Amino acid sequence: MNAHEQYANTREAFRRALNRQVNERKVHTVKTLADAVGVSVSTIQAYLAGRSMPEWHTMVLLLRELPPQFAEEALAPAGLGGVRRVDEMENCGATQMARLAGRMHKLADALADNRIDHRESRELTPEMRALGVECIEFAASLEAGAVKEQR
Repeated sequence: MNAHEQYANTREAFRRALNRQVNERKVHTVKTLADAVGVSVSTIQAYLAGRSMPEWHTMVLLLRELPPQFAEEALAPAGLGGVRRVDEMENCGATQMARLAGRMHKLADALADNRIDHRESRELTPEMRALGVECIEFAASLEAGAVKEQR
């Protein structure tokens, strides 16, 4: 199987897995999942239609938000299985970093044209406040030794 076929298989597995959780099992509506992960409704709709794939930080948040069955199915093309939910993931450095990366990505998108307009300012203000809080919380968890090492 060539790289193009592997990508197509991966995209289809992700699309199918997400549709099972959002459309079939109704774990989330499109809107509640978008809100939980911090992306737009149209982004989730593009994932569901197979028109787009998430960036890694968004995928981590999707994996965290959806049941382990989603991860099992979405990761199957990589030959991975046996997924289970681990307690205390909130203190996982990778999870915290994924949230921070997602917020930084929104800022970078807004700054792509070297300015922030009034619409972007209105949307970014709560994101940047949350980013500041999360950075402080992450630094505090590092100081306290509460961030779990991932292996």
